[in-house]
Amino acid sequence: MTNHQYEPYDALASIYDHWQKNFTRPYFKIVCNQLKKEIRRYRIQPGRFLDLACGTGDAAIFMAKQGWQVTGVDSSSKMLQQAELKAARETENVTFLQQRLQELNLKSTFQMAGSFYDCLNHITSKRTLQKALKQIRKHLDDESLFVFDSN
Repeated sequence: MTNHQYEPYDALASIYDHWQKNFTRPYFKIVCNQLKKEIRRYRIQPGRFLDLACGTGDAAIFMAKQGWQVTGVDSSSKMLQQAELKAARETENVTFLQQRLQELNLKSTFQMAGSFYDCLNHITSKRTLQKALKQIRKHLDDESLFVFDSN
């Protein structure tokens, strides 16, 4: 994690999980329930999962606990630090990397990928969104499932 550019979520990292718990039902539980539903629907066996804009790692950790080998990617070094602390307590099957989605450059492909908490909405340029989706596609197998939410 060596990106020294300003990342807005760096400022939220230390309070992000607490802030999320103030909702009536933690959003990550909704995400995890949806992931379980899609895995059952498409009969996907655990393999490699890519958590895009993973934040503090809740979905990544959940998937690792389900038997997946998980790579979580986020542009915020502070969010990744929080994710690594949580993952160290809960699972060993998660690797976290600092990268922007439009510059995604990993050495492998994945059977399933996800992007949650309306992360794709934070890419406000059409050109940047196209670049991000192109890079994401390069990291998916031909039969991969990409699950995301958006407002």
